[in-house]
Amino acid sequence: MLRTRMRSLCVAAVAICAAWLASPVWAQSTNKLKLSHAAGEEVLFAATWNGWSEPNPKSTNRTEKLLAEQSLRDFFNDLSNEVNRLVEEQATNTGAPQATVVAKTLPLLLKTAITHPGTVVLNHVDEKADQVQFAIVIDAEKDIESVNDAIAKLTALAPPEGPHRLVQEKIGNGKFYRPAEAIPNSPLVRIGTMGTHVILTLGEDTTQPLLNRLQQKKNAGWVESILRDLPVERPELLVYANIKQILAAVKEANPSPQFDAGVKAFGFDNVTSFAMVGGLDAVGMHVNSLLGLKGEPHGLLALIPNKPITLDAFKRVPATASQATIVRFDLAHVMDTVLNIVGDMDPRAKEDAETGLASIERQIGFSIKDDLCKGLGDEWTLYTSGSEGGAMFIPGIVLSSSIRDQQKVQKALDVLFMALKGFSQQAGPRAPFTVQEYTVKGNKAVRLQLNNIPLAISPSWALTKDELVISLTPQLVSSHLSQAGKPSLAESDVLKDSFKRQPKPIAVSYSDPKPSLQGAYSLVNTFAPVLTGQLAQQGINFTLPPLPPLSDIEQHLQPNVTTFGFTKDGLRSETHGVIPSGVEIGPASSAVLVALLLPAVQQAREAARRSQSMNNLKQIGLALHNSHDVGNRFPGAAIRDKNGKALLSWRVHILPYIEQAPLYQQFHLDEPWDSPHNKALIEQMPAVYGSTNNPDLVKQGKTTYLAPTGEGTGWDDPKGNQIRSFTDGTSNTILAVEAHRDAAVIWTKPDDLLVDFENPQKSLKSVRAGGFQALFADGSVRFISDNINLDTLRALFTRGGGEAIGAF
Repeated sequence: MLRTRMRSLCVAAVAICAAWLASPVWAQSTNKLKLSHAAGEEVLFAATWNGWSEPNPKSTNRTEKLLAEQSLRDFFNDLSNEVNRLVEEQATNTGAPQATVVAKTLPLLLKTAITHPGTVVLNHVDEKADQVQFAIVIDAEKDIESVNDAIAKLTALAPPEGPHRLVQEKIGNGKFYRPAEAIPNSPLVRIGTMGTHVILTLGEDTTQPLLNRLQQKKNAGWVESILRDLPVERPELLVYANIKQILAAVKEANPSPQFDAGVKAFGFDNVTSFAMVGGLDAVGMHVNSLLGLKGEPHGLLALIPNKPITLDAFKRVPATASQATIVRFDLAHVMDTVLNIVGDMDPRAKEDAETGLASIERQIGFSIKDDLCKGLGDEWTLYTSGSEGGAMFIPGIVLSSSIRDQQKVQKALDVLFMALKGFSQQAGPRAPFTVQEYTVKGNKAVRLQLNNIPLAISPSWALTKDELVISLTPQLVSSHLSQAGKPSLAESDVLKDSFKRQPKPIAVSYSDPKPSLQGAYSLVNTFAPVLTGQLAQQGINFTLPPLPPLSDIEQHLQPNVTTFGFTKDGLRSETHGVIPSGVEIGPASSAVLVALLLPAVQQAREAARRSQSMNNLKQIGLALHNSHDVGNRFPGAAIRDKNGKALLSWRVHILPYIEQAPLYQQFHLDEPWDSPHNKALIEQMPAVYGSTNNPDLVKQGKTTYLAPTGEGTGWDDPKGNQIRSFTDGTSNTILAVEAHRDAAVIWTKPDDLLVDFENPQKSLKSVRAGGFQALFADGSVRFISDNINLDTLRALFTRGGGEAIGAF
């Protein structure tokens, strides 16, 4: 079973990657995003892209010329063919005709989604799952016939009868499939086409407005605003997130004072949105982004001061560096900001942190903030040396900080040196390191010689009057301090161009893709045989096509440069280069963002519902124990007449103990639950009995909080059991459960869950993701996994069976 699952996961992962790599170049459009009008005015998240097209080898754009290289195209085609073969082979091996259909149609649909214009949009999320408004629309253009054929084959796999069968419906000019019956607590799913558009929607009220927008072909105001404010010569991708509304949706799903305090403390209360436009210009790839702010940045967003850096700062970075980032960063300010954030969240935590910090400072003999943090400057440089290596698989990384007060920093470093030296001497031969002082370029330096570690690294630092340098080896420190007067990145043309576009950046990041590409080739050539061998052991015979020659790729590359700076609208970044990175790579990033967003909101909602349900069960447990204290026994499962006929549920009996005495007094306890008088009280069901996942049941006066009844359970005595009769232990006996909605009953009706000891999970499995919640006779509430041993579950339902209770 494990091998089968591993094989399926591997095949799925490779299939998705291969679909993404197919024909990878942005479409050769001018200044238009073809499906941006599909998003609408009110959105939480949207992404729209133009898809891929044939690269032009005669283009002046480096990105297009790179992807027009025949060796690269051959590699992508061979990889795509190999994956398609593998997927179909694995599907055939399953022996299931459905798997073969999916294997032949899914790659086509994935490639269509990536290589054609598309839009992903989340317009709305309500507390109810069926109120989600989410859509994906792809313009399949000339490939619409093959897509329609694929959809027809997939829909034919649905069962012909029952609630999961598919029915066709016509909405506007579109034809759609949807389930015959809605799935409880899930949004309505539709898939269909209108003209050349392939459409997937979630939510009852999503489809028609989307079709209207597709026919009107008018961009929303925010789309036009973003394209105007973040201009790209040939825009190919736009991503937008309404951060303010997203935070409001998360808050609605899980309201708490801590959430509001956290949003404010971290500085997200004045964040309005995030927008990014990516595409091509005359030279290569161009990406603009903006984190919208209303008011001055604070919290985490104020950690980087609005103090520009200059091109001269790169004089400290060797011209051979493969990566380099320079940023303003005041450690004293960071320390204050973090403590203030902690204080806003929890004042006592701030006091504890300050007390602990003061205690540490007394022991070490200097002030971390006043000596070290204020002694260091606010300009930090991090780069990877292109001439000095670090260790195997570890690049030669160098970190340096400017200096305000050399004496203060030296004092702190001296104390650190003595502490490390004392520890090493005390540990003797078993010490994990030895510490040594040495001199480099006339400056005092320290190195740590790590013992019994098979890596050629020796963390080192040196302090000059101008900077503190930290690196993995003494050679890297020495090389950095020898940089003065040598060629530097400040002479780079791409950096100069970036400073012309953004004269006052607060941070600049430079990356030369050539060394990283060379390293990636080495890793692939080294480990690909090992990985393919491991796949073969899992029954996956995958052959990686030969990589294209490095020279074919390197001739088109140039460094990527990203600048960051504050504007009146927020924090803006701009990237220029050849190879996209991060969220710039296209629609795949959009899918990732949506995949993160929807589960995040859903998980927050589920967490809140699960927490509320747990509280409901705890209140019920407390009421049952209070009833036991009064009557010296738990209530029976029903209030009965003198002849033993069940009239009303135990849920009515404990009303006085859940602060519902006035409601209890309205019941005629000598009449059945459905008598004209008692039946009128059903609509007054207390909130503690309401299912947090099924608001429709609450409206019907139904509850899913049921007593597990039957022989040997905690409810088998009509008069009610005493605690002393729970000989298995109250912590080992279930007294109430949150059952599946299909088992719901009118809350006043003397009806509960009759335990099926042949199938003890009946009406309980996957009530919530992975299991159900249960109230135990000791008043505790615990989550019971779907994977629980069934013998253990049977034992938990009995109060005196004497069974050995295993772990659960």
